[in-house]
Amino acid sequence: MFSPFLETVRKSAASLWDFLTRPSSSITDPHLRQQSRLLASLLLAAMFVVFSLILFSIRTSNTMLGARTWLVFSISLMILVWVAYLLTRKGYYRFAIWALLVLSTAGIFAPALAVGGPGSYNSLFYLFTITLFACTFLPLTTAILSAGVQLILLI
Repeated sequence: MFSPFLETVRKSAASLWDFLTRPSSSITDPHLRQQSRLLASLLLAAMFVVFSLILFSIRTSNTMLGARTWLVFSISLMILVWVAYLLTRKGYYRFAIWALLVLSTAGIFAPALAVGGPGSYNSLFYLFTITLFACTFLPLTTAILSAGVQLILLI
């Protein structure tokens, strides 16, 4: 179906992706292995998005209010995602999820509070993404508790 060159590229890309998302051998439960692979895939995508946002913010930093604060927190978020990815690959899947949940919530609130002003609170819409993340990887009661804590923090 594909040309030989494209087939070679596809197989190489598939083996690379499998290597980058393969869960640790210490995770033996099939459901947890699947969740760990999904988390690793999402974290790789998040690394690409955060890196793109950092590049974009560097180019537009002179025109944005509190750009330096947002840049510092974006770089911190990039480091956090890398650490969570490495923890996921090493078999510390649950710890990586909890660390991402707590630190991402703090990382969304902190720059909004540091910069201040009505425009800085637009980033609080990203809390919805953190709630979806919690619903995907944590038990439902924990996800509801997480959403409740975030709602209380917003008030």
